[in-house]
Amino acid sequence: MPPDEDRMRVLLVMTARQIGGAEIYARQLIAALRDRCDFTVAISDDPAMSPLRAELGRMARVVPTAVDRLPTLPAIAADLRRLAGENDVVQLISNHPASRLGIAMGFILAGATTPLVVVEQRATPMSDVQVPAAWAPFLPALFRQSRRRAARIVAVSKENRRTLVSVYGLPEDTVEVVYNGANLAQFAVAPAGDLRGELGLSQEQPVVISVARLLPNKGHRYLVEAAPKILRRFPEAHFVLAGDGEAQTALEAQIGALGLKDRFSMLGFRQDIADVLRAGNVFVLPSLAEGFALALVEAQAAGLPVIATDVGGAAEVITDGVNGLLIPPADAGALAQAVIRVLALDDAARWDMSDRARATAQRFSVQAMADRMYAIYKGVLRRVDAR
Repeated sequence: MPPDEDRMRVLLVMTARQIGGAEIYARQLIAALRDRCDFTVAISDDPAMSPLRAELGRMARVVPTAVDRLPTLPAIAADLRRLAGENDVVQLISNHPASRLGIAMGFILAGATTPLVVVEQRATPMSDVQVPAAWAPFLPALFRQSRRRAARIVAVSKENRRTLVSVYGLPEDTVEVVYNGANLAQFAVAPAGDLRGELGLSQEQPVVISVARLLPNKGHRYLVEAAPKILRRFPEAHFVLAGDGEAQTALEAQIGALGLKDRFSMLGFRQDIADVLRAGNVFVLPSLAEGFALALVEAQAAGLPVIATDVGGAAEVITDGVNGLLIPPADAGALAQAVIRVLALDDAARWDMSDRARATAQRFSVQAMADRMYAIYKGVLRRVDAR
């Protein structure tokens, strides 16, 4: 144990080279535990991660390194193990069981003497990600082996836990569920801006909002496909996409081909998510695969009825017909019907759904997540001390 039992040193390792949900999770975890833990963060040295490195550097020791490039890992393995040895607990943020980087990092960090906790942010089947065909048959077994010496595995939803056990063969008693937490405090303060005014929208116009990185697996193309049917029922409706990513060009082309450029606003990456959400009447997340989408909780905290595809942990956040609607993935028709159904609600039904959404969000706070993770840190340290 560390000299001060109530404070510990944690090495946090993440392999992504773009800022997404897993990286926001890291920022929130560190902020919530900085009074109890001293964090060192091993993070990609890619220029795209510079804003996050700067932000984390105000709360933790940041070590930029080539953790995001598979060929470099043998050369930096000793450095990572040395960093691990300087800390009491190591936490690896894993983006997917099929990630070769995540698998390699599991082997490297499990080789250190410091106990390893792995948070699996998106545990979905192999078919949900693109991997080289030659690797595909071996990756599940490699993943399983890379986690054998981990002190604890954390799944971010019950659905993800089931997948880790049933698809990837992890022992059931090694996997614990800790839901990602949203920063609910940002929704308790007055708005700092007026997105409707910024976009030239009236207060009466129905606004459909989606906040997510513009990636193929987020399914935005199905929302674009659904838009003409929604507009036939609500001709003044406007669609707002907040986020950036590799699918942006394809989405812009799809929107243009349907003649909907004046009906869509693409905001790019935004920091003022609370203000963006407050401008909406309904929130849509049409993902094809997810781990646990914080965007759903944030939308609920803003009081928006949420329409989401029934993937990952969505059903653990949304009770269909109560605080939102669940639809099948890759189904533009079902998505259009769901949006029309919510926009057609009378005021009483809409307020009731909004109130239930806000109440649900309170179960998924950053503090609740951080407290659970801190308990896990202490638990793995106790097991080390008992040896």
